[in-house]
Amino acid sequence: MVIREMEIKNKKGFTLVEALIFSLIVVIVVVTFYRTFASGANVLRDAKARISASQVANEQFEILRNVAYENLESTEDGPIKNNKTIDRSSVSFNVVTNITYSNDDYDNPDQNDPSSDLKDGDYKHVEVIVSWLSGGETKKITMYSHIAPPGTEELYNGGILSINIISSAGIPVEGARVEIRDADTDALLHTTDTLDNGKVYLPGYAIGNNKYKIIVRKNGYYPVDTMPPYPVNSYEPIDLHGSVTLAGISSKTIYFDLAASLQLRTVDPLGNSIGNIDFSLEGGRILGNTGPVYSYVKTNHSSDAAGSFIFSDESFGEYTFEYLTSTNNDGYKFWKVEPSFGLKSTIFTANPGVVTDVNAILVPKDTPALFLRVVDYTDIPATMPPTPISDATVTVENESLSYE
Repeated sequence: MVIREMEIKNKKGFTLVEALIFSLIVVIVVVTFYRTFASGANVLRDAKARISASQVANEQFEILRNVAYENLESTEDGPIKNNKTIDRSSVSFNVVTNITYSNDDYDNPDQNDPSSDLKDGDYKHVEVIVSWLSGGETKKITMYSHIAPPGTEELYNGGILSINIISSAGIPVEGARVEIRDADTDALLHTTDTLDNGKVYLPGYAIGNNKYKIIVRKNGYYPVDTMPPYPVNSYEPIDLHGSVTLAGISSKTIYFDLAASLQLRTVDPLGNSIGNIDFSLEGGRILGNTGPVYSYVKTNHSSDAAGSFIFSDESFGEYTFEYLTSTNNDGYKFWKVEPSFGLKSTIFTANPGVVTDVNAILVPKDTPALFLRVVDYTDIPATMPPTPISDATVTVENESLSYE
């Protein structure tokens, strides 16, 4: 038998680790290429959309240039719509057109007295905003122009509506969206944003008493709408619809604040949570003085099993806590809310722009305790409840053991 010896040569190859490293490199290269390609495609798509948006804005200005000066106003249903949608190059564009009067101080008869200009709407300021969605984000371009009236300046037939948007602290609110609507038909007449001084200045409005509904909005702020007077409204509101007088400036100030949030806990005097407590809340922005009428109407609530109740995006202001008579509440007696508004045990303040923490403190009836209420019975009719006395000093003594 012949045995053949076979020589096995040691050939080089890839180990498992080397194969894994190579695969990882390939994956990184492919992912990087894909992301670069996708990013480039997004940039290209945005660039094309921006060019199309510029074309849409220019077309809008071309339309405005062919409209008579006296008819240059953007409305909801008029020939110049203040908000419309245009499809172009497979992209849906939202087109907002704002037209306002602008003043040139150069033509004031008395340069030291701005009020000497009987018509301070010298030309019209046109703003066209074209926005679109791209990758879940809103992109936009804004174009401006000024359009002067033909010939000599003439006095307009209406008046000027001047709106001042400020916080309750007196600070102007910049960037608040202000809508002006016809109070009778609810037709949208104008939409604009406040400047850094919180003002909106609208000359050339037709005269009328409570003729203009004013709507104010801004992200993070509690919304404000003006209302018609009594008896059209069920109460006399604080924020009445706007009025315009002939050849005059009708000023209106609206207080506009950040929204408030509340974290209310029902607890015992030691801070231990008490769950499933029934109560009501009422308060916030005062809408009318008859009553008064609040933005947060009286509503019944219950704390959860952990003794917590939360609300958000409500008006800041004073709120009244009322402890309800219910089966859930039978084992406790209400003491006070903390922190309270002044010396009032049932009233607290929800502050604007923050979460306000409030505790409603309850005393368990099965706990040995002395609960005192100091009142004034002097000259009080029998049919009237006594007057509580705040900040009274109370001393409790044990006569048998002689200690306080």
